[in-house]
Amino acid sequence: MPNGSGRKCQYPTAAFAARWPTGAAVVPTNDSQVLITYSVVCVVHEATIPVISSAGWGYELYNWRKHRVVRGPREVFVPRHNGAKLKPSLLFGDPIYSDGNLTMFSSHCTQAFVGCASGHVWSVTIPATTAALDHLGSYPPRELPIEAPSRWQALGVSVGNFPSGLRLIETTSIGGDYRIFSAPTVAGPWHLERTGTLPGCPSRTRFCFALEGHPELSTPTELFVSYKHPGTGPPVGHIVVSAIPD
Repeated sequence: MPNGSGRKCQYPTAAFAARWPTGAAVVPTNDSQVLITYSVVCVVHEATIPVISSAGWGYELYNWRKHRVVRGPREVFVPRHNGAKLKPSLLFGDPIYSDGNLTMFSSHCTQAFVGCASGHVWSVTIPATTAALDHLGSYPPRELPIEAPSRWQALGVSVGNFPSGLRLIETTSIGGDYRIFSAPTVAGPWHLERTGTLPGCPSRTRFCFALEGHPELSTPTELFVSYKHPGTGPPVGHIVVSAIPD
């Protein structure tokens, strides 16, 4: 539990505990395996509002041909007994393999009200080995460089190797506003290419969120993205897929 009681995060004291995926990538040295990163969360109810507390982080290797987990789940950052939140900079996702290394990304908004006025985006690059993944000392986050005069305004980010090159899609508001950045390498610096608002957003009923890019569907001129669109289908909307200009 995130209240310091030392009690397990389980019903009825909490709503539930879970491992939530934060990204996936095919392992280049063995294309039968997929690296899946995840956060360890405790979901509790405060009044009628569910509150998510991310207390740990880990990974697993999944063999999609044999339909089984071949390594893990391995929690690198194990939730503490007092349920303290893990630093946002260590909640890595969007893994990208390149030149024998593995790079992952994390983000956090420090000034948020409807939109994000200021925040951080971090990355970590480690050797693409399970030994490095298992080693706690492998994960010193570094602030991702961004070209001036831009600054990070990340409610969330999605990073991938698209047909047009590396792209970082940054969600900047719950109204569906986003920014697209490009970079020559995963290390950056990242350059602002364009801004926009997701099709059908903002909604009068609820928020647009959970924006994810899909390199496997995209073209050199369009980025395919998925997101929660509250105006589609009862009662609170569905995940939809749209194409936005690159």
